[in-house]
Amino acid sequence: MTVDERSGYLKPHWPAIKAPRLAGTYQPQPALRIEIPQPHGRLRQRGLPPVTDRVIQPAIAQVLRWMWEPPFHPNRYGLRRMRSAQQALHRAQSEVIKGRKWVVALDFDSVFDRVKQDRLMPKLKAEIQDKARLGLLNGYLKSGVEINGRYEKTAEGVPQGSPRSPLLSNRVLNELDRERERRGHPFVRYGDDCPIYGRRPRAGERVKQSIPHFAEPTLGLKVHVAKSAGVRPCNRTVLGFTCSPRPGHTLKVSEKAVEKVNHPVRGLGRRTRGHCYLSAYR
Repeated sequence: MTVDERSGYLKPHWPAIKAPRLAGTYQPQPALRIEIPQPHGRLRQRGLPPVTDRVIQPAIAQVLRWMWEPPFHPNRYGLRRMRSAQQALHRAQSEVIKGRKWVVALDFDSVFDRVKQDRLMPKLKAEIQDKARLGLLNGYLKSGVEINGRYEKTAEGVPQGSPRSPLLSNRVLNELDRERERRGHPFVRYGDDCPIYGRRPRAGERVKQSIPHFAEPTLGLKVHVAKSAGVRPCNRTVLGFTCSPRPGHTLKVSEKAVEKVNHPVRGLGRRTRGHCYLSAYR
């Protein structure tokens, strides 16, 4: 089924679609696994759910978002009501203004693919009393993926591309946020981008070495310590921006973000076009 055919199909078939999901007897179909090229030659795997599930899964995510909103850490800005990327940037800027002139950004390896389902489900059972809803979530987690017409089971991870996956992964990362708070680490998190701020390089080095000891055995998240270097805020990009080293620490669009826009723009026209227009009026 295509997206264009969806609305015409859902209206007459909605009672039959809704009933097994509410009863907890629905067996989700596997997601279609595709690979999207990333910078530096890497490939990011995404799982596209069937068209009908693209209606059901956002509805589930809306309910869970209301349930989990109060326990989420206040320094988390992504996928929250009344929160935005601009607020995350201003919070990061305020940490620099306070005198925290050193930032460590931990590089996690494929957060979506490393969520431990056997650890996540007991957490969900303690928070969700509706057995049908819980069974539906468990079914989606274990629905597997389709790769080139071949079915594969998924023992861990949540498919990136599913509407509910960011919320489930953030539910796992919230435990890491609370651990950072317990250790007194000032941080700002938007998705899996989470810079941690300190006053001295030595403090940043301690953070870089200590957090993996909690994240890997407890949450199953692998940290690339070599890639998680501590730098000055002016050299660290947060959501496409950096903080100026000058007094006031103005937010600036990073050079990498500017180049990302300029590169396709250059290809839209010839550099000599202005000369052509001028010659026409001579």
